[in-house]
Amino acid sequence: MIEGSAADSRGHEEVLSGVHVVGLRGELFETAQQLKSDIIKSAALAEDEKRLSDDIVDKMHAEGLYNLWVPTSLGGADVDPLTTLKLLEEIASYDASTAWALMIGIEMNGFISNYAPDSVIRKFFSGEGKAISGGVVMPGGSLEQDGEEYTATGLWPFGSGCQHATWMLGSCILMEDEMPVMGSSGNPELHVAMFPKDMIYINDTWRTLGMKGTGSHHWGVKDQRIGADQVWPITRTALRKNKVLGFPWAVLFALTKASVAMGIAKATVEHYRKWSMSTQPFGSNYFISEDSGTQIEFAKRYALFQSARAFLFGTIRDIWEKVQQGQEIDEDTIALGHLAAVKSSEDAYQVVTDLFYLSGASASIYDKKPLQKLLRDMTTARSHIALSHRLYEASGASLLGGNPVAIMPFWDLNYK
Repeated sequence: MIEGSAADSRGHEEVLSGVHVVGLRGELFETAQQLKSDIIKSAALAEDEKRLSDDIVDKMHAEGLYNLWVPTSLGGADVDPLTTLKLLEEIASYDASTAWALMIGIEMNGFISNYAPDSVIRKFFSGEGKAISGGVVMPGGSLEQDGEEYTATGLWPFGSGCQHATWMLGSCILMEDEMPVMGSSGNPELHVAMFPKDMIYINDTWRTLGMKGTGSHHWGVKDQRIGADQVWPITRTALRKNKVLGFPWAVLFALTKASVAMGIAKATVEHYRKWSMSTQPFGSNYFISEDSGTQIEFAKRYALFQSARAFLFGTIRDIWEKVQQGQEIDEDTIALGHLAAVKSSEDAYQVVTDLFYLSGASASIYDKKPLQKLLRDMTTARSHIALSHRLYEASGASLLGGNPVAIMPFWDLNYK
């Protein structure tokens, strides 16, 4: 856990001139608790409008939460992954959409901070307005160089937070004479492109079962010209380094999603506990929590939740210790990381669905019932490709000497 403020963590490291990063204003989990009531109150409006409220975004930005993975060389807090993912779990227990949109901002702000050149960093962290990014690492666009600029066209799905982001990132295939430029591997060269908000358009496509407040619409650009400094190869070596850079990116990308799922399960467990202790079955004089059958079934789900949580955060802690000690992140470690993400989220999903059905129709199926939203959010979050059931197959293949990349292409994606 971080103690003190971001300023305390910077030491005497010189910060890049012309850069204005909003650092942490206080201890992380105290900040989360202070925002709790506002996040809960705004959740219904976020679901209706399919985006986070400007008020919540402004408050999280003012507290420095979007800059947790910005390195100290830029004035960021550079928070370790275990602390960050526990924070995401905590905020997801208030509202999953808020945690998810924040998660994307943390990931993308950290990515920009590591790889964008100084000229772009100064534009992004100019101090004029908010510095919040979003984006999609899977290719959805094309780039063609024209002198000192590139022309970009593309359409990307799952643009979580695109309505409040000030910049968006998209992976693009590099083109020349309308043909893909092929890399040494025989595959098209992929480049990351950064677009300020006024260059993008948003298609209203986020009509989903759950996680509605994330506003994960399709977004795109059409024949937009951007400076060469806003484009770089996806294989670029980092220009700066934050703490999470040594963590296998594909694994970390999955574990952040699983942490949000764990927060949904945490909220479900606590809701069911309070509901059962304050609700009497029709025509009875006892509380549901006093029923022996209820006690047995709740205990089983509570144990499943705690074991899933221990597997998730224990694995994150173990991998992080290897990174800190400079140990090799071998194939078994990558497999374990993916398994922790998919298995813990699967068990969290089981906890939510079981407690939903154990509650009965009157307590669960109606629109305004918390359990209905928790089930919808969990079902949608668990559908993310980073939590796909195919990770079992890929993990098994890796552990038994096979080729996991043939099953899940992003298996060992990493940035240096």
